[in-house]
Amino acid sequence: MSYDTARQQHISWLNKQIEEKMSTLAEAEVRVSQLQADIEYFKLMLNIHEKANTDALNQDSSIMLNSDESSNRESNQSQTNNNTFADNAKYGVGDDNKRSPKEMLRTEFANKTLAEVAEIVLSSRNEALTAGEIARAIFITENNDEYVRARNSLSTELRRGAREGRWQQIGRGSFASTQAEYLSDQNVVTSHFSTNGNRTNS
Repeated sequence: MSYDTARQQHISWLNKQIEEKMSTLAEAEVRVSQLQADIEYFKLMLNIHEKANTDALNQDSSIMLNSDESSNRESNQSQTNNNTFADNAKYGVGDDNKRSPKEMLRTEFANKTLAEVAEIVLSSRNEALTAGEIARAIFITENNDEYVRARNSLSTELRRGAREGRWQQIGRGSFASTQAEYLSDQNVVTSHFSTNGNRTNS
């Protein structure tokens, strides 16, 4: 092979290598461009998610704040309702759907308070009576729920009256007029009632 032929072949090889490398470079530049575009896309999506998280946190904080304010309002309303219920129970006023204990009183006691009725019943009996016994004597109830509510309201008045000295409390759950003569004998009282205030068989 002559020198000129070898040189021409080498030049041809060099040109081919240049073309191949330029083609590879062009492909690489396209790939770099794609990679840069991908990176920018991923950055954009990341920013969107971060903004969404921030908005969600702000919304959660707002919801929690509103929830706290709502809870406070409900708590205040509940306290108001409880106070109203306590006042209603004290004065014998019921809600729209349930009869109050005052409305369950027998006709002969209709215009009197529970305390006045209790005093009348205790004064007329020379013995100690439980709240249940007095309740059955003064109320006309339509079901067990009414009886329980009426008896509980009466029990509150009986305990209050005992503290005020309007009558006396015997044991844990019985009451008697301060004028009940036989109750002056403590032995009679002890044998007539068990420790929980209920009647015994003796």
